[in-house]
Amino acid sequence: DRQRRRRGGQVAVGDLRLHRRPVLTSWLALRAVAEGFWVTLGSALRHPVLLAALVLAGGALGALHVAGRGDEVEVWLAFAVWWVGLGVLSSIGLGTGMHSGVLFLWPHVFKVVAAAERCGNTDFEIIRDCWYSQAPLHCAAAPGRWG
Repeated sequence: DRQRRRRGGQVAVGDLRLHRRPVLTSWLALRAVAEGFWVTLGSALRHPVLLAALVLAGGALGALHVAGRGDEVEVWLAFAVWWVGLGVLSSIGLGTGMHSGVLFLWPHVFKVVAAAERCGNTDFEIIRDCWYSQAPLHCAAAPGRWG
C-alpha cells in the first residue's frame, strides 16, 4: 500500500507527521505558505482599489520626503503597524500558549520604567523610541531625582 502511494515521488498526506518526517513535513509546509503568500500578493496587487491606494500612499510619502517630513511619518507608520500587528498576533495566537502580554507588552513597560528611572522623569518621546528599535529611550531633560 505504501509503495503504491509513493509512486511518482508523492507521499500520502497521512504519512506526513512532524515527528516521523520532520524535514519533508517542514519543507512542504514552507512551500505551501510561500505559494499561498505569492498567490495572495498577486491577487491583491491586481485589485484596482488597492493598487490606487498604494500609488497614492507612495506618492504622498515621496512628497513628504521631498518636503523634509517623511522621516516623521515613517516613524508614526512603524509605530502604528507595530502595535496593530501585535494586536493581530495576540488575537490569533502564536501557538505557544504564552500570553501576549509577556511577549510584547511587558518588555515595553520595562523599557519605559527603566528610562523613567534613568531620566528621573517621564519627559521622553515614546513614539520614536519604541522597544522594538533596540535604542534606549532618550531623556529630554538632564537626569534628576524623583520628587
